[in-house]
Amino acid sequence: MRPNLLAFLVLAMGVTPLCAASAQPGSDAQRPAAEQPARPAPRPVAPVTIKQLRDNVYAALGGAGGVSGVVVGDKGVIVIDAKQTPDSASQTIARIGEITPKPVTTIILTGNGGEGIPGLAAYPTGLKIIAHATTQKALERLAAQNARNRAPADKMPNVIIRDDRTLLTLEGVRMVFLHIAPSHTVAESSVYLPDQRIVFTGYVAQARPDFPVIHPDQDGSAEGWLKFMKALINVDADIYVLGPGDIWTKAQMEQRLGAQQAVYDQIKGLAAAGKSRDEVRMALHSGVNGHYPNYLFSEVAYDEIVKAGPKPQ
Repeated sequence: MRPNLLAFLVLAMGVTPLCAASAQPGSDAQRPAAEQPARPAPRPVAPVTIKQLRDNVYAALGGAGGVSGVVVGDKGVIVIDAKQTPDSASQTIARIGEITPKPVTTIILTGNGGEGIPGLAAYPTGLKIIAHATTQKALERLAAQNARNRAPADKMPNVIIRDDRTLLTLEGVRMVFLHIAPSHTVAESSVYLPDQRIVFTGYVAQARPDFPVIHPDQDGSAEGWLKFMKALINVDADIYVLGPGDIWTKAQMEQRLGAQQAVYDQIKGLAAAGKSRDEVRMALHSGVNGHYPNYLFSEVAYDEIVKAGPKPQ
């Protein structure tokens, strides 16, 4: 890739306290074990497998949590996100050992979600751990709360990025670290490999559900998501590895963006006409039931648009 073109591209789970139920008469905690309702069995987790994307770039699929990107460099390996459990991370490390004898030297974190953080415990100490400042701040908060998905104390980020686009050269491999705008949460980032034309989107993009999941409680933004997706589509890439592990083309990214931009524009018009939230829901044929009642793109977009108010003429 010509230097001037690369320069253009660079510019271009809450948990209820255990004590809460113990004091309630008739609660499950006070029932004999034989009378307590059976807990659902945990979902089986597929073993970690490696899929080659380009000569030196792989996706570690399966396991608990999101995908891990694997980039084999000159003398070491860069891993993008570390799986949800140490066991799945250990499987990832084993799969890496099957494709190269080079050690893992660097981990890049694209967010603070449990999908890619707890697995850090399986990696050796002394690695370079790269994250955006918003991710660092979120991980510090999780550590202070002793949260289940906190990072190990000896695996906190030690290389902090503060810009929205940062060109890195790691183990001889060029990467652009992207943190364009708040999206799924305020802490989401993506990693673009310009020479391989691959983007690891993190949880900015996900295939399921069929709308973006936005966490306003973590300063995520519907408008910011639109901006971030536009930036990812505008880079010279043809493979997009989504946070949950789906692999999309640019056309699929464009289709998802177009559908949500249309929803956002429709909400904007309805809000300008004075329509209420319930009227907007009816127009969109949407509701608040389901797995993501507080995180629907349309609900967050409505709140943002109404809060912003009409633009001055």
